[in-house]
Amino acid sequence: MSQFEQKDDINSQHNNDNCMHYLSNANSPPPNDDDPVVIESKSHFYNYATIQTVSVWKCEFSPSIRESFRAFNQTLYYWIDKYVYQRSVGPWFLRSVSTLLINSLWYGVQPVYFVAHLTLPLIALAEDGIATVVAFFRLSLPPGGLAFIRWFFQMRSIDYLAAGWILLSFQEAYELWSSFGFFVQVIGVVLGIAHFTMVRFVSDFERWTVENPGADVAEATARNLSSTGKAWESPVVDGYV
Repeated sequence: MSQFEQKDDINSQHNNDNCMHYLSNANSPPPNDDDPVVIESKSHFYNYATIQTVSVWKCEFSPSIRESFRAFNQTLYYWIDKYVYQRSVGPWFLRSVSTLLINSLWYGVQPVYFVAHLTLPLIALAEDGIATVVAFFRLSLPPGGLAFIRWFFQMRSIDYLAAGWILLSFQEAYELWSSFGFFVQVIGVVLGIAHFTMVRFVSDFERWTVENPGADVAEATARNLSSTGKAWESPVVDGYV
């Protein structure tokens, strides 16, 4: 037998083995309906949204850092929120900080990653503080004014933090941030203190009207009553940012 004939016999035997393996799998019994994986797959409708990672529109134009952060790396956010944040205990801020520390490890161990992630709760508090200050002083803003202020501050904050991701060197990032006076952290602390100080003097209704100018009050009241049994209550923070 020549070398080529021997090689053809080996290939033929390999193809026969693959064919028998396929037939044995095809004739195997159907999956067990009691299998938890099978039950879950049958109870959900899976489509592109199941593996969608980024919503570019929401990342760029959401009026709050919470919405933008949830729109970026959505699958990771879901996993961290479900298996880390929701299993944590304590006040929201501490749970958020501890969860973001773990979330930072997804990207690496560079110090700038941790600083950037731990600044996100301050940005979220600053956004809450802006709404609280507007409601406390009864400031009159044009429609969409509050959303624009929040969006503008959010985008400048992301620009500020993204510089650290580009430089990677903590010393260089620190020098850059210090040249800007650490304005994101400073504004976050100041507005966070203002929020916690003034929110006790601002009703939930006043806060809602500031954040939703021109909305139908009667419809919102009916929706709140049907879902919570209360006409107005404080917004619930259900995520780690």
